[in-house]
Amino acid sequence: MENHYKILGIESSATPEEVKKAYFEMAKKYHPDSGDESEVKKFHEVAEAYRVLSDPVTRKAYDISLGLLDSQKKGGDSASVTESVPRGKRETYRDDELKEFHKNRYKKAVLRVMMFSVMLGLIGAIMAIILDGYYWLGGLSGIAMGFSFSITQNFKVKSFFKSVKAHKAFRLFTWLLFLGGMGYFVWLIVQDLF
Repeated sequence: MENHYKILGIESSATPEEVKKAYFEMAKKYHPDSGDESEVKKFHEVAEAYRVLSDPVTRKAYDISLGLLDSQKKGGDSASVTESVPRGKRETYRDDELKEFHKNRYKKAVLRVMMFSVMLGLIGAIMAIILDGYYWLGGLSGIAMGFSFSITQNFKVKSFFKSVKAHKAFRLFTWLLFLGGMGYFVWLIVQDLF
């Protein structure tokens, strides 16, 4: 992997302004109008380095791939980080970042399922009261409908099961929950009409 910092002639701790300034200087120097093929190639390298380092998200990912963030957090010398940080350590750091990302994503998905289920539970309880039914049964029906709908929207449910049969059984269970919840409200409406 080419070191984008070396290509631009800057330190890994450079500010966004310093990155931009270095890019403009290098772009002028190696502009394609010069006609020299080696300079055109260098210009493309400079442009790619700037593309990666100018965006905070891609820069962070690039720094992680080089092990720069790990080194900077420990107060290490960032100039020779590719030599000083063993490859295994960089991979471990990336794995930890990835695990943290998935953990946070999982927590948000669980929260969305719970909130949606509770919201439909409240709506179900209110509907049951309006239709002269049992509010607690309406609430449970709403929660069942909310859970069965939102679980498949927020999770790749298939990845939780090792066999196709178990996945199909879970899908059947969620459909039965949904139909059971819906059935209670249909029964209330039919009972209210007749």
